[in-house]
Amino acid sequence: MTSTTMNVSNQEHKLSVSHFILMGFPSSPQRQLLYFGLFFVTYTLTLTGNAAIACAVRADRHLHTLMYILLGNFSLLEICYVTSTVPNMLANFLSTSKSISFVSCFAQFYFFFSFGCDEGFFLCIMAFV
Repeated sequence: MTSTTMNVSNQEHKLSVSHFILMGFPSSPQRQLLYFGLFFVTYTLTLTGNAAIACAVRADRHLHTLMYILLGNFSLLEICYVTSTVPNMLANFLSTSKSISFVSCFAQFYFFFSFGCDEGFFLCIMAFV
């Protein structure tokens, strides 16, 4: 009795993701520019307002109490929190490829999540003070 044996190579097919394609707001390029402008103005006002709070707390000695120091630190944390995502979103409004690498996506998620958790901790501390 003869049997034919087929050699099947048992190769593992590794699927690796190198980029994610961001869908965003599906609209015309003119509307993308409008979105860019609105988010850019909002981002700029957020940075300016939080920087003003942090500078005011640092500059005025009367504000060197625990609650104001926490507010100043909270403002700096808010700047970091917003900066972890918004610049990439603004770049994607103007881009035609609208993709993000896996490493960049992971880093952005890490910082966004970390700063978000830190904001929650700051709010808890401020609630008890």
